[in-house]
Amino acid sequence: MKTALFWTTTLIFTLLMQIGAQKMMSLWGVFPNILLLAALFSGISRGTVAGSCAGFVFGFLADIFSLSLFGSQTFLYTFMGYCAGHLKGQIDEERPLAQTGIVFVFSLGEVAGLWILETFFGESNKQFYALASWLRPFYTALLGSLYFSLMKLWTSLFA
Repeated sequence: MKTALFWTTTLIFTLLMQIGAQKMMSLWGVFPNILLLAALFSGISRGTVAGSCAGFVFGFLADIFSLSLFGSQTFLYTFMGYCAGHLKGQIDEERPLAQTGIVFVFSLGEVAGLWILETFFGESNKQFYALASWLRPFYTALLGSLYFSLMKLWTSLFA
């Protein structure tokens, strides 16, 4: 019961942060990717299965609320959650610099992956020529440590 309550509240909280706080957290039209942060945190803290499942759910939600090729974010977030799950126990989760680096690499991979998928399967990839698309990984990485800290506190409430 605790696990179901944890995942349900995490899903609602993360979705509200991504959609509701977008204008409040936006800097020059750039806002962090909270859904990707949630998938990465799930993978790093709970392993490959949790990372893949969280990546699928959060990627599906990202697909629903975006204009990109449908299914592309689901695929990328699932893959990234799985890859982040392989980092469980191999990095020091308490170090903000390590968290920032990991989030930056995965966030940059997300933008590049979406660009590749849109190029081959989409109708237009003009959105990736905007500077905001390529600045998003920096902003997401800067907030990654804060999000990971909040999620650690949140997780401890359900332990």
